[in-house]
Amino acid sequence: MTAPVIVPMPGCGLMGTRRRLSVDSPAQPPPPKRTAPKPAPPPAARAEVRPLLIDAVPPAPPPPAIVVPRRVAVLPSRVGKLTTKECVLLALLNLHHRSGKPVDRGALAVECWRRWPKLFGLPGHPHPDSSRVLPRVSSLMADGLATSNRHQAWTPTDAAQGQHRALRAREKSTQ
Repeated sequence: MTAPVIVPMPGCGLMGTRRRLSVDSPAQPPPPKRTAPKPAPPPAARAEVRPLLIDAVPPAPPPPAIVVPRRVAVLPSRVGKLTTKECVLLALLNLHHRSGKPVDRGALAVECWRRWPKLFGLPGHPHPDSSRVLPRVSSLMADGLATSNRHQAWTPTDAAQGQHRALRAREKSTQ
């Protein structure tokens, strides 16, 4: 048996025509007659709904606390009589006193590492670790002891300048 071939009506394209004539196709059966829809059955009577007793269900246990171990080296909070924040402030004051310009991130990290290598160095490597210096600078800015002049550059404030001599004396007493 061969496949039917679709032949369009003359003067009409295939688009927009509802009927297509086919050479081998038999006549199509007439569409079914439309009848009136049957009425919907009446709704069933609603059953009585009783409330659920919540007191009968035990409460769910709390989820276990997730503890994520952090691999952070613990820094000593004091070097002799100076805290780590005071060490960063002293390095910032010394660099600013020498140059008179804002101190950038790299110079401050190297100065802190040069003076206190165990405190501000990368563990196991002879290099400075700026991630140990930058949080202390943020706390200096929060305390009003340093200001940011541009991206990653700081200047000590007048309040910090007043502490310079006292910090240097405390540093010398620890050595």
